[in-house]
Amino acid sequence: MESNDPKLPEVTSIAVPSAHEPEIKQPIIITAEEEPTALVIRDSLITEPKLGGADIEIRIDEDKVILSGKVVSEEQKNLIIKTAKRFIGCKLLVDELKIAQ
Repeated sequence: MESNDPKLPEVTSIAVPSAHEPEIKQPIIITAEEEPTALVIRDSLITEPKLGGADIEIRIDEDKVILSGKVVSEEQKNLIIKTAKRFIGCKLLVDELKIAQ
């Protein structure tokens, strides 16, 4: 079923190693639709130093939250899913995250 809703604008946030974020060893890239649930998840994940090297996208499709992109480990994937579940309410979580080889 195709949605008639126009595509929401997206916001990409990048956390990079710096004096302000010394725990982050590799860049973290998160793209989220400008939708409240997606933005709250993004804000919670972007400062998590354990996500260094991750490049993820957060999309909302009616009653689903879709996580996609690349992570470097199963630990990162599990952390992203656990964090997202804290904010999605009764929406269904769709995990399309891939572990980079």
